[in-house]
Amino acid sequence: MEKSELEKFSYSKLDLLNQCNKKYELKYIEKNYSSKSTIPLKMGSLLHEALENKCNMILRNEKVNYESINDFIDKGVKEIKAEFPIEFYEPDNASGMNYDEKIKLFKERVLPDRINPKDEWKPICAEQHFSFVFNNKVIIHGYIDRVDMNTEGDLKVIDYKTSKKVFPDSKLKTPLQMFVYDLACYALYGKIPIEHEYDFICIDTQITEKDGVCTKGYFSRGLRKLMDLLEHEQDIKKNHDYAPNATPLCYWCDYAGHTPNADPKYKGMCPYYLLWTPDKKTFKVNRRYDKKQNISPSRKFVF
Repeated sequence: MEKSELEKFSYSKLDLLNQCNKKYELKYIEKNYSSKSTIPLKMGSLLHEALENKCNMILRNEKVNYESINDFIDKGVKEIKAEFPIEFYEPDNASGMNYDEKIKLFKERVLPDRINPKDEWKPICAEQHFSFVFNNKVIIHGYIDRVDMNTEGDLKVIDYKTSKKVFPDSKLKTPLQMFVYDLACYALYGKIPIEHEYDFICIDTQITEKDGVCTKGYFSRGLRKLMDLLEHEQDIKKNHDYAPNATPLCYWCDYAGHTPNADPKYKGMCPYYLLWTPDKKTFKVNRRYDKKQNISPSRKFVF
């Protein structure tokens, strides 16, 4: 098969397939892409770009212009405040901070602390695009927030997160995202990174191998998981059995009927959502999925 004919997968697409077959079908098979903006997406893009700007200044051997970066942040924050005037000042349950406080923390502590040219690790790229053929079957593509290199030529992958709390151990031991980035680094630089870091830039917390990221054997486990997931995708597509995985995540799904602030074009497209809400933690579903009408039952993956 020609490369142009291979199906393309990003980490986001793989992760959604892992979460729920039905959501995967509605988004990637039926092409129901929401254009509705949200404050987490807007804020994440803004802070990612601010760090990218700093990294690019260092890569160009320029003195970091914090004034221009902070002006860029202030302009973006002003636009976000205008679009989300209420949500901007609402504290989240996990960190207890609102976005105004998170921006202050980012500007005062995170921005000046990250990507220090005097550190052992120095950046070699920011927002690095990658695209490679995996197992002669699919193309995996995406962007890596940052790759660093030490004096020995070893690589370290850094991924920025704007989550309100650190990931649980179950998502750190064998993160599919980091495994995909490892494959990308091998395609780009001919090396597998020896270190991995999740940088939670809204709560100023960096998580690395010593904190449980990519535990021993993660690479072989990641390879098996990726291959199983791609096989699963072919199976459900062949049998047209996109059985839903009803979980509390349904509360934030664009296609569920009870989703707050969902895109009205897609709200209610999936009737099989869990009725769970933050205020009413029930495990009843809106409608049961009839497996008798499908050939292949769904498989659940936990990464």
